[in-house]
Amino acid sequence: MHNHFCKYAEKAVLNPIKDSTGKSVHIDVYPIGSNSLERKQVSQTLKMLKKKISHADSARSVSHRNGIVFDLLE
Repeated sequence: MHNHFCKYAEKAVLNPIKDSTGKSVHIDVYPIGSNSLERKQVSQTLKMLKKKISHADSARSVSHRNGIVFDLLE
């Protein structure tokens, strides 16, 4: 499930989220356009996270997974 989330998110984060309520143009109102450097950096981070989770799953290592979480918190 985490792998699926990261795979989806690494592509979705590249574009602003549209507001389905019609109350604003975008939900993420930051002045950062599609495919900006900031969005690409977040996408790359999600891609690396997906890879780390995949390795932890392959090794079936709980401690490896916990290490990933603690790395993100730093």
